Amino acid sequence: GAEGHGALTPEILRVPWILRFPGGRYAGVRSEPVQLIDVFPTLLAAIGVPPPPGVQGKNLLPLLQGAEEPPEEEAMRLAQAKEAKCAFFGDRWMLFWRENEGQVANRALYDLEQDPLGVRNVYPEPGGVEQFDVLFARYAAWAATQAEDDDRFRGRVRKLGEEEDVKSMLEALGYGGGED
Repeated sequence: GAEGHGALTPEILRVPWILRFPGGRYAGVRSEPVQLIDVFPTLLAAIGVPPPPGVQGKNLLPLLQGAEEPPEEEAMRLAQAKEAKCAFFGDRWMLFWRENEGQVANRALYDLEQDPLGVRNVYPEPGGVEQFDVLFARYAAWAATQAEDDDRFRGRVRKLGEEEDVKSMLEALGYGGGED
């Protein structure tokens, strides 16, 4: 029932990732969930370029090549829209909260095995607070490990050289080079 892209609901967050490589390489359908943050390191791996320092996400090329992913117990996937945050843990749990200046509010917990559309908040039900706290602690521990890199790369401005340098860089990437 949500409209637009601002809601952090399963129907907004669980979308297919469609990627087409030249010549149909790695064609197929996989059911494992991935994240948008994984696109950049995957594309870099496909062209043989190592990711620069600070790049988050993981290279999914082995998965696209047919490798089986090692099972991750309740792998965490994240989404954010302004101060609203959401974390999926495996295929079962979805946490939702709002964070403003370090204060956590509007806690919600959804059991997607019982409620695939994520419409019934089980946070206020028996055991809901405890389950939320356990999963939120996992998120908070991960966030603490990322804080240094987040601060180091946030707002980083890269300056490009002279106009001719920019033009040759873009042409080397396959942009331009044709007649005006």
